[in-house]
Amino acid sequence: MTTRLDRQQRWINTRIGRIARRRGAEVLSKRAHHRAVVPILPVRQGEDWRDGDQAIITALSNLRDDIDAVINQIAPFIDDSGRMEAISPNLEEDLDTRYRSRIRLGVASEVTISSGAIYVTRTHHRVDTESDASTDNLDVIDGGVDGDLLILRTVDNGRDVTVRDSSVSGGNVELDAGAAFTMNNTLDRIVLIFDGANDSWVELARANNGV
Repeated sequence: MTTRLDRQQRWINTRIGRIARRRGAEVLSKRAHHRAVVPILPVRQGEDWRDGDQAIITALSNLRDDIDAVINQIAPFIDDSGRMEAISPNLEEDLDTRYRSRIRLGVASEVTISSGAIYVTRTHHRVDTESDASTDNLDVIDGGVDGDLLILRTVDNGRDVTVRDSSVSGGNVELDAGAAFTMNNTLDRIVLIFDGANDSWVELARANNGV
């Protein structure tokens, strides 16, 4: 029985073949003594292709990675018949609505203050106090590059995190009017952007949402 996934894969394979041919992804098959297009889906750099040219195989492998990214974007719009038009007559508009109109930061990961500092690895973080103390100061934020956005919240209503301005702490956080911000509720938020020229996190907004 042909499943929807099979039909989607067949639809994708057909278009991948067209892309490959347009890109000139062909190899002379010495064994069969005729020109043959190398199948794209099985290509993996480092496999034994015997008569294949390693440079072409590498190029095809890179092409496969690019195609995989496209597949992830278009697969949701392919219907059971393997046709894209049937499910999405306005593909460009649908893609724009689905992937560009919303910014998804994902679940906030937890970071813990250590000697007044944290190290950030993503845009959205929950900040815990050192040793689960009831209060703690946040003076230094490491891990940023120019243009990075950062949204912080406290991890627990009973562990208050106070973000302090560099004028007071000597750290690398620049707050509006130099005023500290205490996040004493998990609904509180502070938004910062990293300024590479000044090696500092600059406040864009704060929200004292907790009651």
